[in-house]
Amino acid sequence: MIELEPEVEYLHEAGERPDWRESYYFNWVDPDSGISGFSTIGLLPNVKKREFVFALFYDDKREAYFVEPKGPVPSEMDSALDDGTLSFEMKEPLHEWRIHFAGSNVEADIHWTGRFPPFEFGEGSGTSWAGHFEQSGRFEGQVKMENGETLNI
Repeated sequence: MIELEPEVEYLHEAGERPDWRESYYFNWVDPDSGISGFSTIGLLPNVKKREFVFALFYDDKREAYFVEPKGPVPSEMDSALDDGTLSFEMKEPLHEWRIHFAGSNVEADIHWTGRFPPFEFGEGSGTSWAGHFEQSGRFEGQVKMENGETLNI
């Protein structure tokens, strides 16, 4: 297995294709609280668009957030990964992230840490997966529910 360098976690220079996309994806399930969800961000600098997605499932309900801000993608990572409602903060490359969501009904603060080193997934699979890597992780955090209750996950 090839060991990835921390630099792969940072923003890359866009390729030539219009649909070139930088992305980060996280998912979680907490059987004890009954809360699960996922979040992703996509940066498409060649078409001047970002995609922010956050979904939380609880008590047979769903909190879903999806926006596509148009305009130049900021070159600074902190600015590129934050739209004021949903933010992704890399704490340690290839190991630790913080995801914060401040929606109208629910607020979540999730701390994600890698369990194992990441592995390159896309090698030999064609251009759509080139540079893609996967990593299993653990999460913990708090979710403030619409009724004001705060749950630890």
